[in-house]
Amino acid sequence: MSLVICSNQYDGIDYDKRSYANSPFSFTNSLKQTMIVPPHSAVALQSIKINKDGLLSLSPGDAWYMYFGANLISSTTNSLNTPYSPIRAAPELTDSSLSEDVNMNVWCERIAKGFNRGVPHPDAYGFLTFTPHRTGGLGFLGYSIVTDYANDQSGTNNRPDSWQSAYLLDDGLTYDHAAKTLTGFSGNPTSTATFGPVDENTSIMTKYPLSHNNGSMDVDITNLQGAKSSFTTHWQVGLNRACTGTNSYANQSSFFTGDQSTGFHQNGFNENQFDFVVSCDQTADGSDRYLKVHHMIDTPFYNGCTMTEIEYWNFVGNDWSSARYNMSTNSAGYDSLRFTVKNEVVMISIGVGMAGFKKIASFENRALLGAGKTNYPKPAAQSCWNLYPKITILGGPTKSCEFVKWGGRVNAYDDMDYESQNGDWVNRMSAQGLENSVVSQMDQGYWNDMLDVTEYVQRENDAAGGKNLLADTEIQTIVSPSIQYFNGTDDANMSNKWGFQSRPVLSTSSGAVAHGDRGYKYISDQVPEITSTSSLFVRLDDLTQKSVNAGVGRPSKIIYHLPRFDNSNREVGTGLYYEPGQRTYLCLDNSEPLQISDFKISICNESERLARDLTGKTIICLHFIKDREKKDEKHDEVRLIQ
Repeated sequence: MSLVICSNQYDGIDYDKRSYANSPFSFTNSLKQTMIVPPHSAVALQSIKINKDGLLSLSPGDAWYMYFGANLISSTTNSLNTPYSPIRAAPELTDSSLSEDVNMNVWCERIAKGFNRGVPHPDAYGFLTFTPHRTGGLGFLGYSIVTDYANDQSGTNNRPDSWQSAYLLDDGLTYDHAAKTLTGFSGNPTSTATFGPVDENTSIMTKYPLSHNNGSMDVDITNLQGAKSSFTTHWQVGLNRACTGTNSYANQSSFFTGDQSTGFHQNGFNENQFDFVVSCDQTADGSDRYLKVHHMIDTPFYNGCTMTEIEYWNFVGNDWSSARYNMSTNSAGYDSLRFTVKNEVVMISIGVGMAGFKKIASFENRALLGAGKTNYPKPAAQSCWNLYPKITILGGPTKSCEFVKWGGRVNAYDDMDYESQNGDWVNRMSAQGLENSVVSQMDQGYWNDMLDVTEYVQRENDAAGGKNLLADTEIQTIVSPSIQYFNGTDDANMSNKWGFQSRPVLSTSSGAVAHGDRGYKYISDQVPEITSTSSLFVRLDDLTQKSVNAGVGRPSKIIYHLPRFDNSNREVGTGLYYEPGQRTYLCLDNSEPLQISDFKISICNESERLARDLTGKTIICLHFIKDREKKDEKHDEVRLIQ
């Protein structure tokens, strides 16, 4: 008789789950010397030691909520009074209508997908993690959750070549990939009447939403000028959200009421939706052209949102001599624009030679210059998380601008792009038929209502210590109903499954541990229960023994069935040890000596699918014996040869 000890080599949990050569449930051991098994031998399992996580259930009813904004518990505020809403999150399911049991690694991966989809912000999407929390010996203690977001993007310039017409039935601007320029498609600059239509001369970029951590857009508008720096045509440069709902053909939100827009003279500008935009436009027929700034906010006395002019010149302390800047004379020689987003604050500036930028409008003017609510842009809050550049150029093919800089967030996680529902909250609401209710209501809050005297204090960035934080902003996870602060979270039900029975909300108000410069970590308070529902079987894949798995209707290489409980009466955990009281030998049917150089072993379930709920190191001891009824004196023992 002879004992053979086999194991996978890596004693850890971060093994390559795609590899069958060295995982806890499938591995190969190669011998340095060939092993000779005598004729008419048999094999049995002597013992096995495994680490088993067991299976966990994913259900269509699993739900939690994510909120990325100010800490509502410390400020005793309800989400209804903010430009943010708790976002319902759920695990990724193979079939959205069916429950399924999966091993812990898969379970955590599916939960992590839901976690990130709950914060579809360009600086946070893909940065959240959900992993098992273990001891050094692989013992399961619960879960580790890390909420984080990306660093400062002020030095980033990633200009993708993904421009398309904003009006899907028309051509849009002509884009030069090499020069990064956009040129008017139709019309000519001889007179206002021949400038060309807005819908034929507007394009939007559809990749890399602008970072809210100092992301900026720079546009050189020199070639929109005529002689002596004078602007002789009409144009618009700004930022807009993705519009994939019922009015996507016109790049509009379903609740946009363009006929209510104010402050435009050029035909078509009132219907051309932007969240934030700078326009060169007249005030009347035959007048000079002026610098105008608009944002899309609540429509007064009407259910919807419209483009409303920001009166950047109309407050005591302004830098513009109490009048719109004249672009026809352009006495300062301005030839460049910059949009910068700092958390919620949008700063719009104009400069000369891509330098010496002067602030046109920003919430920063409130404190520095005494600006009021009608004098600075709205907050770039939840409905404006994902912003893309949009440009309109009238006057024909002789007019162009250069797209100089774009501080977008490049993120390949889970299909994040212009049309993504997973990575864009507004798109998701549109797909669910909620754009005209949920998104519209958020965009009509007091923070976007110029007739409401209540001011909303926009949160900027905090660069203290070089950490570039989104000031007073954190990711909060609601694991059980918390409607006092987070409206609509009645069905949150993950506190028991994740081991946070005493913490309905995971935030800095509930025991968060700092993680890196901007993140926080949360560890389960209790060890969640794990169940094991499937049987495990040991297979000796490359030898000649035979068994039959009638359940799948075919021959098998199974040599042992692990009982539900190990020798110490444990079902899941680390160091589960099984040693049968009586070994069952399977004949190898070898009439001649059998040469073995490799042992290929796998552990499967009753369907002969690999048992992926095993972790760490698996150790198996095989026992070979000679069939006593066919004793051969010349070949009686297992031996090794050189």
